[in-house]
Amino acid sequence: MSDNFGTVCFEHDIQVAHRLFKQPGKCQQIHGHSMHVILYLTVRFNEDPDGYATDQEGNQLEFGDVKKRFREHLDSLYDHRLLLNNEDPWAGPVWHANNDTSTKLPGLIACEGDPSTENICKWIADVCANMFKCDVMVDLEETKTNSVQRSTTYISPREGKINLERLADNSPLSMWSPRPEEL
Repeated sequence: MSDNFGTVCFEHDIQVAHRLFKQPGKCQQIHGHSMHVILYLTVRFNEDPDGYATDQEGNQLEFGDVKKRFREHLDSLYDHRLLLNNEDPWAGPVWHANNDTSTKLPGLIACEGDPSTENICKWIADVCANMFKCDVMVDLEETKTNSVQRSTTYISPREGKINLERLADNSPLSMWSPRPEEL
């Protein structure tokens, strides 16, 4: 692999409440976690003396912009939110006893599937791969002793399909190997 490839990372903390509707046990109770999220972007560094990080389409990644967009995404969908499976009865309307009106639980985000730590990590990785046009790995610490890592390969619109050779080694630095025309 060319020495012009590497990884940049960004971190953020979120407070998430969730309930695992389909998993028997204590996690069926609504509960919360102080989660620490680390985003790793596989980038190419410019050949010029400035050596800026670029996405897979050659666009410069400005650290302040990446950090802001990453944190805004986490804050708007996860931080201080209640994540529930959209099949969970609590994800539907809550009817008021005194009249015929209903409301949604405050801060509720209804999810496709149980909002497990594994799924939350995958959802963040998938969005960030498209947002930053890079292969990504996300490390999501549910607690200080438990975490999940998920990788997502960015597929550019011009590529249109997954290049299986790029998936051969899932380590963050080798997820994006240069194509012959890039060498």
